[in-house]
Amino acid sequence: MKNSQVFKYSGKIIKTPDFLVPWIPEIKFIDPKFGLPLYLNGQKIEMTQYNSSQDEYGQDGARTGGQFYTEAMRHTDESEHELRLSCFQAAEIFYLQGAYFGTNWCFEGLGYIYSYNRCESRNLIRTIDYLNCMYNNWKAGNLMEHLLPYEAKAQYIYDQFKAGNICVELAEIMQDAPNHFIDVDPEKIKEDTNKWAFAAYEFAAGLGYPESCYKLGDMYKNGRGCERDYDKAFQLYKKSYEISKSYEEVLWGSAAFRLAMAYENGQGCKQNFAKALEYYEIASTGLEIAVDSGEWFYKKVLRDAQEGVLRCKQELAGNY
Repeated sequence: MKNSQVFKYSGKIIKTPDFLVPWIPEIKFIDPKFGLPLYLNGQKIEMTQYNSSQDEYGQDGARTGGQFYTEAMRHTDESEHELRLSCFQAAEIFYLQGAYFGTNWCFEGLGYIYSYNRCESRNLIRTIDYLNCMYNNWKAGNLMEHLLPYEAKAQYIYDQFKAGNICVELAEIMQDAPNHFIDVDPEKIKEDTNKWAFAAYEFAAGLGYPESCYKLGDMYKNGRGCERDYDKAFQLYKKSYEISKSYEEVLWGSAAFRLAMAYENGQGCKQNFAKALEYYEIASTGLEIAVDSGEWFYKKVLRDAQEGVLRCKQELAGNY
């Protein structure tokens, strides 16, 4: 069952983000020989048959997208840059697939892809914009010089895209698109990814995903993809913390950390160092458990929470 554009959740009307509907292709296959190498556990894999018709609710896409995202995070050395990038690209494709077919958690994954620009602007949805631009120019007889290598196959590429097939040429365009966009202004690219991230987090937060709640709060706090709004950010942090109490430690720890910062700085609430200390201590507890369990990428946040404890204790004691 595919995501409809508008549906009800807990009595609320939820609208699917515009970037998802109606044009995401039903991916029928992805093959590394088509220029989009896929890796898991550091090894190139042969995935010649991913058939969307056999993934009725998008759960396989969601699971596979999560595997590729996790794999990408493992490759931090500069020499592994392209491998890391290809994993994030694969994650985006599978998250889009999962989201399109109704696994709503995928929107949270897409929020991460776009908010951190994990694909470095080599996104599938940006590539599709490029493909449509290329096709429309070809139909109008205005194909630009740098697109001439694709002119003879423009109709074929477009037909393959509409059929949901990642063909050789489409994969090449996906890799080259950032270099050929008419509008390559970095600020415009940032604006696009922020817009997509905000829409993805907003959708998932509306469905009660605690991580998306605090990530959407971050978007409001920093004015990314929206107008800056500390009040909305604070309310989303509170919502995330309340929901996440029954989830794993890293979630309530992360939400508590954001509440602590809000109370310390008086953003969206009255400044309150006692409250800030309370939440910094909660955050330190949750995040320490997460880091000890192997979630090493929360080390910096844990350190920040621990430093927040010291700052607030100093403020409350009046020792400067």
